[in-house]
Amino acid sequence: MKKIFILTFLLFNVSIVTSRAQKLNIEEGLASYYSKRFHLARTASGELYHNDSLICAHRTHPFGTLLEVLNEKNGKSVIVRVVDRGPHRKNRIIDLSYAAAERLDIVSHGLAHVKVLKYEPTPFVPIEDLEEGKIQPLPVSPVIEKKVSDAIKHKHR
Repeated sequence: MKKIFILTFLLFNVSIVTSRAQKLNIEEGLASYYSKRFHLARTASGELYHNDSLICAHRTHPFGTLLEVLNEKNGKSVIVRVVDRGPHRKNRIIDLSYAAAERLDIVSHGLAHVKVLKYEPTPFVPIEDLEEGKIQPLPVSPVIEKKVSDAIKHKHR
């Protein structure tokens, strides 16, 4: 009976996590980055590419969209703004600026397995409104939630 309960619990949680990931439109795949030789090249949005900007190329997100990119290997993340179209290789999901690639620690590897999700900044809320219960806190990003969960698991080993 205990095994059935545990199995049911696990299956239920997996389906919740899967549906939550689909609802949040989390993409998983390979990320690459722009070579330094593209510095000051014009992007599809008309903006000039700068090696030190936190920007990216994505096939479908509108220009100006903020994306959170998580390096699955080391847990590092960065927020980038979509300014270009790409990547032009089918097996990749995002091209990052050189600066974003450095923050994710993928420059030496060239490619990295990443998770990408749309980043929506939390609007400013006066602390008084939270204290008085007028506004409920927003849910935490699933990427941050996973980092906290992993940190807690690591602490209790």
